[in-house]
Amino acid sequence: MARPSLFLIRCAFGVAAFLGGACALPQLPAPKVQTAESAPLRRVRQVFGRIPEALAKNHKAFDGPDGPVSGFGAGEAYPQIWLRDSAWIVDAAAAYYPKETLTSWLDLHLAQAEKTGRLRDWVAKGKADAFRQWAPRAAEKGGFAFDTNSNESDQEPSAALAYCRAEAVLGGGAEPDPARAPRIQKLIAALDALLRDRSDAKTGFIWSGLTADWGDVSPLYPDQRAIYFDAKTPRTLSLYSNVMAYGALHCLSALDGAPATKGSLSSRAAKLKDRIRSAFWMKDRGYFRIRLKFDPAPDAFGAPEDERFALGGNALAALFGVADDAEAASIFATAERERKANSFSTISTTLLPPYPEGAFQHPAMRKPFRYQNGGQWDWFGAALVQAEFERGHSEGALAHLDQIAARILRAGPGLHEWYGQDGTPQGSAAYAASAAAIHNAVVRGLLGVIPGAGGYRITIRAGETLRPFEVPQRAAGGALTIAQAVTDTAIDVTIAGRAKIVEVCSVLPPGTKASESSAPRSNPTRITQLGNDTIACADTSSAPTPVHVRFAITFR
Repeated sequence: MARPSLFLIRCAFGVAAFLGGACALPQLPAPKVQTAESAPLRRVRQVFGRIPEALAKNHKAFDGPDGPVSGFGAGEAYPQIWLRDSAWIVDAAAAYYPKETLTSWLDLHLAQAEKTGRLRDWVAKGKADAFRQWAPRAAEKGGFAFDTNSNESDQEPSAALAYCRAEAVLGGGAEPDPARAPRIQKLIAALDALLRDRSDAKTGFIWSGLTADWGDVSPLYPDQRAIYFDAKTPRTLSLYSNVMAYGALHCLSALDGAPATKGSLSSRAAKLKDRIRSAFWMKDRGYFRIRLKFDPAPDAFGAPEDERFALGGNALAALFGVADDAEAASIFATAERERKANSFSTISTTLLPPYPEGAFQHPAMRKPFRYQNGGQWDWFGAALVQAEFERGHSEGALAHLDQIAARILRAGPGLHEWYGQDGTPQGSAAYAASAAAIHNAVVRGLLGVIPGAGGYRITIRAGETLRPFEVPQRAAGGALTIAQAVTDTAIDVTIAGRAKIVEVCSVLPPGTKASESSAPRSNPTRITQLGNDTIACADTSSAPTPVHVRFAITFR
């Protein structure tokens, strides 16, 4: 056995003083990359583990007029199945619930549509009287209550986006479904009804009632009249409503169908996108303005409006592809700059600056940094994080995702509806839309799990070691476990599960480059640059599961 050096022995016995000074052990070279799972990833993993409970607390199952209905309330305080929230819940629901949960609630909404084709904001089993304290205009039919927060113009786009997301997580609608064609026709008819009723002929934009960004509360009333559009409510051309309309037109145009219909939808989407980028983008400020002037509005909604960074509309513009690469990068930088300037712990700040006290009469919105008037909503903060990941800004995305996770953990149990300026939890303690948006930021963003008709494409965007991360896919009949080990010389990726994996990619750690891959029977490594990310990919379509890929890396 080799004998330890005298220097090490003397250090071990604490005799450095006799050697004339402090004892410094020889230092091994530090690894240049993160070789163990980092604290941010561990925090993200903890928060991800809360998502199933949040969904379970909001799950609704009952008999509908045409069969069983399964869906989700927005939060524990909201028993109704809301369209705008449910549109975001689809991916998370697909992870833990059967595929019927993705569409049965949507079919109920489509069945409860108005005669004009417009859709309700929410539907619930039961009598309208049970909801009138908060929805004084609630009505009922056939044992179902319903109402519409009519300031908003996102009900029909939300329905379309919900179905597009359902098809995506199921692999592109590969299985025959006799309800598919009539469902798509109803969604197109509903969107047409919105465009017919609420399009401004001069600009081509959708109008809605004046609210805060994506909100549903107008500034005029101190009670629940504030959620309804009426003759006194100013109309506005908001970024959020028009980006949602674009997203719906674009996604419906991508579904299989008659070429003339697809072409019409695609053309309308392209025109609306061009209009948004032309009229809303502020090059000097580096983000999209919250709204265009339409009807006369209260003084608080006047000239300083362009100084207000609205997270919701800007996050969706980046996520849906309305913003080009340079604009998206500028939006991400603005979100971080505004976070720092206003001393917030996360980028989930919905309005900076918020509207001043008294701009809204409703008590929930009267003070700044409350509810939709500048509260921290992970529903839209996580959407921005997802966009950052998907558009090649993974380092910033992971930092922002960790900010959200750390604040959630500090606030105690649950995934709350929103958080105060100081990070205190507010509203429903199990808010499904926030849970679902975080799910998407992790699964579609950080882990890059994208299903398709031929199988899954995986893009791990951690840039460091990731311990096995389980990703349920119950609606699609499978599950994945994703892991990677990162050293100074290689990235070793392992994907296990019953699903077909057609491509495996990994974002390289900063300062490295890839030289080769060793996936069984794979094509040579393909290197791409997206935003700030350098991504190495290997074709694994011929590889059996579990799939193993090694990307050899070197430092530049």
